[in-house]
Amino acid sequence: MSEDDAARARTDRQHQPERKPENPGVMTRQPAVALTTTEPQLAAQLARSIVHAGLAACVQVVPQIRSFYIWDGAVQDDGEALLLIKTDLGLSQRLIDHINAVHSYEVPELLFLKVDDGLPSYLDWMADVLSLR
Repeated sequence: MSEDDAARARTDRQHQPERKPENPGVMTRQPAVALTTTEPQLAAQLARSIVHAGLAACVQVVPQIRSFYIWDGAVQDDGEALLLIKTDLGLSQRLIDHINAVHSYEVPELLFLKVDDGLPSYLDWMADVLSLR
């Protein structure tokens, strides 16, 4: 990309109106869910089992993160994999039950993260995929 093209792209972005969520402060029906595991092979197995069971439209695996936390009264420092699960609120309890049944942790990290807005076509795709299950 030339310098002129880059300058035009910056100017174009600056003049576009800011997109605001349709319902500010209201969560979509599609939260992102964070889940961790110390076992890289288990991360892929979990991701596949979650999608196969129809509990998520997509699961992304971030293979290497580092987590610091308190367990049994001591600071722990572990390498983990992070799963980012795209699901629907109506599947929350089934997802929780699934994770409790298959995860190796005594207390799995399973956090439902509020999604205020997203690319409408992606959110529609998620809704379509999950409605087929």
